[in-house]
Amino acid sequence: MGKLRPGRVEWLASGHTERPHLFQNLLLFLWALLNCGLGVSAQGPGEWTPWVSWTRCSSSCGRGVSVRSRRCLRLPGEEPCWGDSHEYRLCQLPDCPPGAVPFRDLQCALYNGRPVLGTQKTYQWVPFHGAPNQCDLNCLAEGHAFYHSFGRVLDGTACSPGAQGVCVAGRCLSAGCDGLLGSGALEDRCGRCGGANDSCLFVQRVFRDA
Repeated sequence: MGKLRPGRVEWLASGHTERPHLFQNLLLFLWALLNCGLGVSAQGPGEWTPWVSWTRCSSSCGRGVSVRSRRCLRLPGEEPCWGDSHEYRLCQLPDCPPGAVPFRDLQCALYNGRPVLGTQKTYQWVPFHGAPNQCDLNCLAEGHAFYHSFGRVLDGTACSPGAQGVCVAGRCLSAGCDGLLGSGALEDRCGRCGGANDSCLFVQRVFRDA
């Protein structure tokens, strides 16, 4: 049998010593990827999916509400996503025709002739606006001195007759200048929604009539 040359022995020895280092370097590389944001951290917040499209307006005429939503994707042990899962905006359609039944009246009328309050008596119901929560479906029994709350009104119902706010999820909300309900966004002095008064130049002078 032939003898191994010294160069051959040296190559085999160096190969045996380099393989563990290569394996360790590979592990360190994978660990670095996971800790540089390419993996998912168990301590950080989840991530939102993109917003879905806005729904159709809740009303067929006048003012209503449109909503869009998104989902939070997170692993067990992760913090919840920051922000809201739903956004609501005011949608303005052509005015309802004269004589159209208001939205709240229609909701009360759904209970006409149906037994309520644990008895077999039936009533005709009309909206009652004197209750504490404007976004509850409070209906007055016609010809009687009591009203009943049938839960929340449907989203997009006006908080009260002539009011600018609408009910969303049981709360009375007004639209900001961005059209989103409850955003609180206001126009600055330059007329820019959510601006910081830095998009226009203010000139102040005193004029005297000679």
